[in-house]
Amino acid sequence: MSRTIGVCLIVGITIPIYGARADVDHSIFDTILQAHVRDECVDYLSLRKTHWRELIEYLDVLAVIDPDTLSRDEQLALYINLYNASMIRAMTERFRADYTPSESLYGVFKEKIVRINHETITLDHLEHKIIRPTFKDPRVHAALVCAARSCPPILNHAFVADRLDEALDKKMRDFVNDAKRNQIKTSKRTLHLSKIFDWYAGDFGGKSKLGEYVSAYLGSDVAGFRVKFVDYSWELNVVNPRQGKWAKITATASIYDSPIGHNKVGRVKKMEVFEVLGEQADWLLLDIPFSDDNSWVKSKFTTTY
Repeated sequence: MSRTIGVCLIVGITIPIYGARADVDHSIFDTILQAHVRDECVDYLSLRKTHWRELIEYLDVLAVIDPDTLSRDEQLALYINLYNASMIRAMTERFRADYTPSESLYGVFKEKIVRINHETITLDHLEHKIIRPTFKDPRVHAALVCAARSCPPILNHAFVADRLDEALDKKMRDFVNDAKRNQIKTSKRTLHLSKIFDWYAGDFGGKSKLGEYVSAYLGSDVAGFRVKFVDYSWELNVVNPRQGKWAKITATASIYDSPIGHNKVGRVKKMEVFEVLGEQADWLLLDIPFSDDNSWVKSKFTTTY
């Protein structure tokens, strides 16, 4: 059984010619986000089931765009959406019940998984070699979502150029005022800020200027307050599907094309999660993602997810 992740042929979508002026349409990504973002998290399993091809199509379109043909705001909106969509694709492909974006020494940030202008780069390269030095706008730290619980929550819509400044302002204001990620202890004159303000303090004017920076978004003057940084949770920002029955694999197990013939077709690994399409005696029929295959596994190797 093949579990290779395929790339579908794009039909009916205009691919810009290399070097030509391109009007970037983010509506596909907007639809995906509206369908699968809720409670500040992403329903990766439902996305895998219903909008995987659309996500690949969107990334295929971005992959051949020359950013130099775009205005500044078009470029930045493109890069932010590209980062977030590439991360969502990576998390969907790698999804396990115990997966975190910090796995393998933050390997997902170092792999060449981002495609732009006919090149393939890393998420780290996109953020630290292109977005930060080119635009020098610290508000991007509230817009780029690393798929961890302590990241700024992902929006349920895409960024677009004609509302970019307003959207970035709102995103930073919401982030600074988010008590789960940043806490203001006025009586103690102390700021408990996200580690993002620690890691990228230079983008905000330096650690001595953090109080001054967040004051502009708090609506009150906290300049001069002592600053502490809160622990960062790398737990995946996942929300479970609302529909369907899902099974988590409890031990690596063989899967079969039939509960009768017992023709072995592959294996599933511990902590992988699959939708259950049917049941027969002590067997479960699993929907195997990124393929046209459905396969059977002994129910004793699963638990309800």
